[in-house]
Amino acid sequence: MPFALALGTSPAVAMVAGCPVRDGLDEAALLGGWFGEPVEVVRCESHDLRVPATSEIVVEGFLSFEDVAPEGPMGEYSGLLWPEDSRLCPVYRVTAVPYRDEPVLPVVVAGMPVEENHTNWGINIAAAVLHEVRAEHLPVRRAFMPFAAACHWLVVTVDTAPGPGRWGTWRNLATEVGRAVYRARPRHIVPKVIVVEDDVDPADIKQVVWAVATRAHPNETIVVPDMPTLPLVGYLSEEERRNARTDKVVFDCLPRDDWSATGRPVRANFAQLPAELRRQVLDRWSEYGYPAKE
Repeated sequence: MPFALALGTSPAVAMVAGCPVRDGLDEAALLGGWFGEPVEVVRCESHDLRVPATSEIVVEGFLSFEDVAPEGPMGEYSGLLWPEDSRLCPVYRVTAVPYRDEPVLPVVVAGMPVEENHTNWGINIAAAVLHEVRAEHLPVRRAFMPFAAACHWLVVTVDTAPGPGRWGTWRNLATEVGRAVYRARPRHIVPKVIVVEDDVDPADIKQVVWAVATRAHPNETIVVPDMPTLPLVGYLSEEERRNARTDKVVFDCLPRDDWSATGRPVRANFAQLPAELRRQVLDRWSEYGYPAKE
């Protein structure tokens, strides 16, 4: 099977390559829609595949369906490396390496966060999941994979102002949001879902950690059994990696259903103080010895 590895393309090419688009969708056409014009491509030197004309370097060749060899060891997006990893993978035979004059070779060292797997790939996974979950008419606001969690956490925020609605209880709503995520196309990539209220910024890792620590009850974690998984997830057993299946989890950080309307806690921070008091504090901020706030 012919292959062509295009290095140093337009950043948009890498973004779309990392996006879990639906089956049958032409990624080149998707890029053309993004750019507003067709993507310019050129023919490879040793076979008929086309590559983006913006490529700095192209590694061409053929992939064997029969010959295999040990892969790695190498670091992965989980931040882990298995030194004794001897998985047998198909052999790639290189037939040509065309390149531009004075080419720039982009390099990604996969491993501990933050690197391009977590930024490029994680952002696209979250966007794809958000689109599919919203299509199920769930009251979700935002979704994000915190970079520090190495694509192992997906945080989904829920609009809790109107109440749990047709789901009856907060628990049911958190469960349905989690199951909707695991029905989405990127479900094999996402191992842990964190469902929080929309007062939490999913891109702020400190807020996410605080929400999980203070709002998720240890005895009420929602387990979704026997789901497809990416074998590179960091904590899998050998059997789970081999079968590419594992149990997944939803951390319910929504309000408890047994809280009364008056007993529900609120954040103990500056934003909860009366507006007049906040104004007085900010007006005198410099007097307290701090830099002026804008």
